[in-house]
Amino acid sequence: MKGWAININAEIRKQKQNLLKEFDILDIKQEASILSPVERDRMDNIIRDLEAIWNMEEVKARQI
Repeated sequence: MKGWAININAEIRKQKQNLLKEFDILDIKQEASILSPVERDRMDNIIRDLEAIWNMEEVKARQI
C-alpha cells in the first residue's frame, strides 16, 4: 500500500508542476496580449485542476 501511495503522490506532484508551468506560460502571454478563447478555457481548466490538487494536499496534511 505504501508503494502505491508513493507512486500516486509522485504522479500528482509531476502533474502539478506541469500545470503550473503551463499556467505560467499562459499568464505571461495574457500579460503581453489577449488570449484566444481556447487559451482562456485552458487557463480556467488549469486553475480548476490546481485547486483540486491543492484541496487534496490540504486534506492529506490534516490527516497527518
